[in-house]
Amino acid sequence: MNLINVDVQSVFMFLQMNNMLVQAPFVLGIAIILICLEVGLVGLVTLLILIVATFLQGKINIYAFMLRAMIMVQSDKRAKAITEFFSGIRIIKYYAWENMVTKKVSDIESKKLQCCLKIKFSEQESILL
Repeated sequence: MNLINVDVQSVFMFLQMNNMLVQAPFVLGIAIILICLEVGLVGLVTLLILIVATFLQGKINIYAFMLRAMIMVQSDKRAKAITEFFSGIRIIKYYAWENMVTKKVSDIESKKLQCCLKIKFSEQESILL
């Protein structure tokens, strides 16, 4: 279900940003022309900065996508483990395996938390860039 939600959200975001995809080249071209008319050829530096920033943003987005995929894997593992535990709750109670079950779920949750922290730190790094 998590993967389906992410896919639906991605399609929605694409449809929402579709107009900007068409308008962006025209707006950027007009903006660069106006900057060059206002400050001269030094305004072309803005084009260079834009290209470098786009490259860096692409690298950061690839890294963030990998981290989000890791979080999705950990979320699915946790959901699967909890489903298994609820389906076998009688056996777990009979053999008093509650501590083992709790430890396994908390280990999965701590891995997910580590991935979330990596994403948070990468967001802070991208803000600083």
